[in-house]
Amino acid sequence: MASDLSCMLRTLVILENFGRNFTQYFNHIIENCGKDINKIAVSLYGLTYMDIGRIKNEEFKKKEEGIIRKAQEWGVKIKEEPITAINDIEHHGYFNRFQSKRLWCALRDYIKNPEFNEFFGKAKALNGDSAKWWGDQNKGPISQLNKIELPGDVWNNNEIFRNCLIGKQDDKSKRTPEIMRDMYKKYFADNPSEMNKYYPEQFDVTFDFVPRMCETRQCNICFFGPNGIEKICNSQSDKLCMVALVTCGYPLDCTPDACVIKQNAGRYKGICDAPPKISLGLMNANNYQKPPKP
Repeated sequence: MASDLSCMLRTLVILENFGRNFTQYFNHIIENCGKDINKIAVSLYGLTYMDIGRIKNEEFKKKEEGIIRKAQEWGVKIKEEPITAINDIEHHGYFNRFQSKRLWCALRDYIKNPEFNEFFGKAKALNGDSAKWWGDQNKGPISQLNKIELPGDVWNNNEIFRNCLIGKQDDKSKRTPEIMRDMYKKYFADNPSEMNKYYPEQFDVTFDFVPRMCETRQCNICFFGPNGIEKICNSQSDKLCMVALVTCGYPLDCTPDACVIKQNAGRYKGICDAPPKISLGLMNANNYQKPPKP
């Protein structure tokens, strides 16, 4: 609670230099540091998280003055020397891009969520060129979206899920977002023509998938499990896609003639060797296990 309060305090103090306007801050970064998602991500870290760390509730009052002072100093620096301020964060390694879940979730939503994207695209504080560039990030080429890291959370780092799709890692210090970035780099190096089709953040459905499948060991009906999708795929265009509904809770229409899951089922089947917790009888209501609350 105290750390969150400190982050909010820092953000509000720094935004005093930008008319208390978040989009004005965005515009300042874009105009001075370039149209680059990485620079924007670093600037968001500087705006909210830098110099905060973990603060206990009883420590907040003692540290409040120091938080305000450091925020005021950095606010002036990012206002007057934005390139230097951003470069300092990158040079000194303050920003760990693989341990910034909230930052990447927010930046992802600002770009990909239609409501947020429209808000930034129409914001008066963004000049016409910057607003158009921001609005276009949710369309066409994904060269900027490819810079967004997979937000790391408890589901991405679930041991069963990691061992299944990523393999058992010798380096336990690496979190799933960093491992996923390494995998994408290797994949793109081997398949350069695929560069503008995929990016790590697209993998962020684990908060829906892992509680339903890995936590309850529903391996017998998982497309990564020994049976693949045969037991739940109905291939009926007038029905919902049972694979998406069962594994992630997504009520999507079944499109059997254009189903990418069905087309690639053979590639996924059997790559997970985690032992199932229950048998195929799980579809019986008497032994169905509800996914745990996050």
